[in-house]
Amino acid sequence: NVVLRASASRSMTRANPEALRPGINFSNPSADIGSLGAPNLAPYISDNLDLGIEWYTGREGYVAATVFQKKLNGFTVNQNTTLPFTDLAQYGVTYDSLTATQQQAIDARGGPNSATVVMTAQRNAGGQLKVTGLELGWVQPLDRLLPWRGFGFSETLTLINQKATGEGTQGFVALGVPKKSNNFQLYYENKGFMARLSHTYSQGSQVSGLNQNGIAAAALYSDDFKQLDFSSQFDLEKLFDRDGLPTVTFDVVNATDTVRRTYFQFSNATFTSYKPGRTYSLGLRMKF
Repeated sequence: NVVLRASASRSMTRANPEALRPGINFSNPSADIGSLGAPNLAPYISDNLDLGIEWYTGREGYVAATVFQKKLNGFTVNQNTTLPFTDLAQYGVTYDSLTATQQQAIDARGGPNSATVVMTAQRNAGGQLKVTGLELGWVQPLDRLLPWRGFGFSETLTLINQKATGEGTQGFVALGVPKKSNNFQLYYENKGFMARLSHTYSQGSQVSGLNQNGIAAAALYSDDFKQLDFSSQFDLEKLFDRDGLPTVTFDVVNATDTVRRTYFQFSNATFTSYKPGRTYSLGLRMKF
């Protein structure tokens, strides 16, 4: 009833293909801030350790705990560099290739021979990022506590801590990885009917590197996120004990109408706001 698991591995991940693409992209009409591709980026390496224990309590019930650690080397960070505008000619950007608005902005800064631009490019950092975490899981049928067979719940909690040391690691974290996330599900499944109510939570986290929009130490962050979903299935063959009947499904996604938002360095500086709304879906599946 008890299972122990241990693993050690090394994985290699290439840099974002978008960052590898050569070329220049200006982020505003003034042609004073832009991004520069870095086709020479090397992959980064992660050494991984995992140790887990699982206790199976009967039927689908179990309690599990897993600790893990990842040590990443060679990860990428943004670097701002101020360049004379004329240096961009080696990347195919000249005064004649600019739009009329950009040419006027260059002229206002002294012309193409005097104007400078701030270019943001990624590079491999020399430091190390260590990610440690704990994941707890619990799946529990409630048949012994309730008079109706088929009820149960499942819970997964993940806690993560990140620490970067060495060159290029100031303010660096694995992006989009919350310190705390939680998934709770209450379900009923019996005699051809299934219903599940799921709640998802993830703590707000950093979603971009530093040096955003040409501002040193500025990054993008996401708000805390909570979402409630419902799913159900009616197997009419089992419910009415007759062959040839269809299965009906009904689902609701984002029942709480949650909005996803990111902000630029300060919580009152909204960067993006996405409201997907609620989604209702009705399905019919039949065999013939």
